[in-house]
Amino acid sequence: MNSHRPPVERCYKRIGRNIRYHRRAAGLSQRELAVRAASKGRRGFTRAHIANMERGEQRIWPHQVAVIAKALGVPAAWMFIGVWG
Repeated sequence: MNSHRPPVERCYKRIGRNIRYHRRAAGLSQRELAVRAASKGRRGFTRAHIANMERGEQRIWPHQVAVIAKALGVPAAWMFIGVWG
């Protein structure tokens, strides 16, 4: 095992913290972010999805990170800051 990589669960928690940070910086509630991240014709996120992601309790796919970042108006890469270090 590579010792410089944290356990997967910790990665999701760090991504979740980054989502929460940028959501709050944007002045959005979890529900408002869920509505912004909804795609036309596709099932979007619910407030509960956002809450679970922010706590690191729900796995999040890279395309979901990109959708959330776009809804927040920030680069998707910012969601991964501190994940591996």
